Amino acid sequence: MKIVLSRKGFDGTNGGIPSPIFQREDGTLGIYSLPIPLEEATCAYSDIRWNGGNLRDLIASLRRRRRKVLPDKPPHLDPDLVCDALPNRHRDWRPIFGQSNGPETLLRNMGVTDPTENNGLRPLFLFFGWYREITERGGTYSYVRRAPDTHRRAPDIHAFFGWLQVAQKINLAGRADREEIQRKMPWAASHPHVACPFCDGQPNAIYIAPELDSDDDHLILDGHDTGLPASGMFRNFDREIHTLTIEGQPRTNWRLPSWFWRAGEPTLGMNTNRLRWHPIEGHPDCVRLESVDIGQEFVFDSLDHDRDQVRAWVTKIIKAGQGRL
Repeated sequence: MKIVLSRKGFDGTNGGIPSPIFQREDGTLGIYSLPIPLEEATCAYSDIRWNGGNLRDLIASLRRRRRKVLPDKPPHLDPDLVCDALPNRHRDWRPIFGQSNGPETLLRNMGVTDPTENNGLRPLFLFFGWYREITERGGTYSYVRRAPDTHRRAPDIHAFFGWLQVAQKINLAGRADREEIQRKMPWAASHPHVACPFCDGQPNAIYIAPELDSDDDHLILDGHDTGLPASGMFRNFDREIHTLTIEGQPRTNWRLPSWFWRAGEPTLGMNTNRLRWHPIEGHPDCVRLESVDIGQEFVFDSLDHDRDQVRAWVTKIIKAGQGRL
């Protein structure tokens, strides 16, 4: 089964600030991905709801010390994982993710296809991004300056924030394909990879999750029903389980299970150079990966590993999210 570690949300070039990890009144931590700005979009940052507010106000607050408080362009809401993120959703709405151009070509070359083309095995996207904890005072948000109980600067990290298992993949070659999807799947008509022409003539595809709360809405890993939903953004953030970045190191230095190393033959897409992988002294079950700085989709196949170990790792990550928003 193909599993994709998929980098999404604000980065140093697109948006320029980390997405937020925030604390709720009950003390639990939440996580939310800030969708990158793009020329063509179908909503505004002020439309997107989060934690009782909207993303326009959040971003303006976090960027208030910058000359440009808000991005110049509207949001590219993708992956679209939270039903309540936008008002007046179509009753048939489903979580959906789009990819195009070079990254979509990579996914095709790595065999991330519609389940009907791969013996019914459904690809799984594990979404991660750039995060930092924030705090709120008097309705104003700011980044936490110091890590809890230390004198160190609060870390910028890569962390998991959601997942989507693919029930259907649809390739969109151009306008005619997009208009057909708009007719057949009106709930998907406003998704940017369906509504906007920026990818016409280039590789373009949408990846669709099972219908929410249906009999099909189950995360299936190599034939095993995990009892978890097939998609969502995590309701809760778990520092220990969802953080990829090793404490005190650059955010692209990740801690991963040692089975990724494969005795010196790693297969994680774009990170197959064995010189990027290092043991962690005193932690034989883990390895350190100096992940590539550029890249969106990092693919591996569970068949290249012990599938029980892969299933346990994926299940642990998603279960720690305490369900979906």
